[in-house]
Amino acid sequence: MLGPRFGDNFIYLLAVGTKGGVLLACSEDFQITEEPLAPGTSYSITGHIVNRTDHSSWSITGVYGPQEDDLKVNFLQELRQLRNVVQDKWMVLGDFNLICRADEKSNQRLNLRMMGRFRAWIQDMELIEYPLFGRRFTWSSERQNCTHTRIDRVFVSKEWDLEFPQFQLAPASTNVSDHCPIVLRKMDVKHYKGFRFEAHWLRQEGFLDSVKKAWEKQVMSRDPVRVLHTKLSRCSMALKQWHRSKVKWTKFVSAVADDVIFNFDVAQEERQLTSEECKLRVFLKSKLLGITAVDRCRWRQRSRVTWIRQGDANTRFFHLRANRRRRKNHIPSLEDPNGEVNTHDGKAKILLDHFKELMGTASSASVELNWDQIGVLTFDLHYLDEPFSMNELKQAIDGYDAYGFWTEMAGYHLHPFGHFKFKDYAQWMSREDFLPSSRAAARGPSVPHVIYSRNGALAKVVSAGN
Repeated sequence: MLGPRFGDNFIYLLAVGTKGGVLLACSEDFQITEEPLAPGTSYSITGHIVNRTDHSSWSITGVYGPQEDDLKVNFLQELRQLRNVVQDKWMVLGDFNLICRADEKSNQRLNLRMMGRFRAWIQDMELIEYPLFGRRFTWSSERQNCTHTRIDRVFVSKEWDLEFPQFQLAPASTNVSDHCPIVLRKMDVKHYKGFRFEAHWLRQEGFLDSVKKAWEKQVMSRDPVRVLHTKLSRCSMALKQWHRSKVKWTKFVSAVADDVIFNFDVAQEERQLTSEECKLRVFLKSKLLGITAVDRCRWRQRSRVTWIRQGDANTRFFHLRANRRRRKNHIPSLEDPNGEVNTHDGKAKILLDHFKELMGTASSASVELNWDQIGVLTFDLHYLDEPFSMNELKQAIDGYDAYGFWTEMAGYHLHPFGHFKFKDYAQWMSREDFLPSSRAAARGPSVPHVIYSRNGALAKVVSAGN
């Protein structure tokens, strides 16, 4: 039933007839043992899970709540007693046979008093409930005019949520059961690699200098929009590099300060610290407090909690809110014609195709002007973009003898073109120096009057059009 990876690595609570029964099993990467100090109960079983890799551990409790109201009261009281024997990192999951809100049941037959007791237990235990995405209810009576309820739940302590932040609850098919299986999956989170401004940067030394140095670099452009874009891009790159170096230095300083303070604490048990040692310990602790304040500011921005003033809550609170926000915004899966897609790239492709279909594609123009009907003469001007031939250059230069044309180049007066022979001129000018008229302005006129022969043909076209 469990498969070879689980083997004998499980604990269980026997069922009573067709009611109850809980099985908690772990893969070979973990070890699970029953909690010996847990009070005996017919509705739950508590285990101790150890990671074989790093030897970290946490507690887990599987429940199967009773259906009778008087037994439900005893069930909640037994779960309260577990809080004294389990670890801070605690998970409680299973069929509670209880609801805490009216919208968790499909009809109005509600026991408000029991709902209040369940909510009070959740609050007193300081537990966080994992929201279920994709389903409203987890149990169905599977009859005509059936009743739907959400009685299968997963609760974790705040310490557990801080240790394992990237998990999300997803439903599965009921298969042969009347209960909806719920699966705790690790979210496929892609970290954003672009630029994000951190509010705590404004308080750190070196921030303004990095911005000023990047902003004052010269931009070789006369376009104001491009200049602004370039300056902002440079500032973002400079701030990212500055932040990476700052983080490395902060981690190093924190580790050194923590180690020195620990050594002072150990030494103080054997002797009195000198005045210099006391001053150094106070200084290091003030540094660590400053680093902690910056970290709290950073997590406050990530949690998007703006109704609490800075300094009124600790970092742990903002960690929990940030984890909750990440879990809420994560899309576990999307469906396409081929079925369910869970990978990040697959979901991105589905969203891209969807919005492409909504936006449509650009269509080519289907209407053209009939110049013959309007009566406008048309001319073929493709020859203006063709390279100059050597014969064309010779004719252009020889044709300017009658004008006695003078030109000025690089501050020197040249004699009329008539004073040069073409074979002498061709020794220091190549055909590539003479551009077609449509591209002459792009590189500057080497000898602009050479292209007058083509412009003359163009002038005749313009005259004919008028």
